[in-house]
Amino acid sequence: MSDARRSLPRLVSLCCALVAGSLFGRAAAADGWADQGRVLLSGALSVENVSADSASVTTVAFTPGVRYFAATHLAVGAELQIAHISSGVSATLFTLLPSIGYDLALADHVSLVPQLELAFSTQSGSSTTLTRFAMGGFLPVVVHPPGHFFIGFGPEVLADVSTSASNSNVGPSKTTTIGARSIIGAYF
Repeated sequence: MSDARRSLPRLVSLCCALVAGSLFGRAAAADGWADQGRVLLSGALSVENVSADSASVTTVAFTPGVRYFAATHLAVGAELQIAHISSGVSATLFTLLPSIGYDLALADHVSLVPQLELAFSTQSGSSTTLTRFAMGGFLPVVVHPPGHFFIGFGPEVLADVSTSASNSNVGPSKTTTIGARSIIGAYF
């Protein structure tokens, strides 16, 4: 098993431990950042290195998203990642990323927001369409100063659970994506 595949269970375990640990004695943020009913609109720019077998591709993607605090500190949401990949062959990638996350206050106006993500993607290239289902996480540190603006940055890991390809007798290799992602947005 590769190091990247072993890191996914560690990330999930870390997220669970942080959520469980925060349930005891945690005060609400003074700015109402993670209050129930809060809506977050965001845009993210990600730079990722995707490796499969001996090939490697660097992808830059734009990811608009929306999150809703269904309960205090507990957010559900989704993002739509749009990317153009060019590594000898040009391809366009669309990924839907539903997620659930928990806000952990680190200081006034600073939070750690671990998120578990699912990814459903389709990538269309010259004559083949790849479809993938992946699971992973995003662990941003988010700064949310007064004024309903936020910005964050953190590591992201996604590992394929299943893959398929049109016009192919052999399924594509499963990939593990390890990268860093920024997030910027507003909350209401």
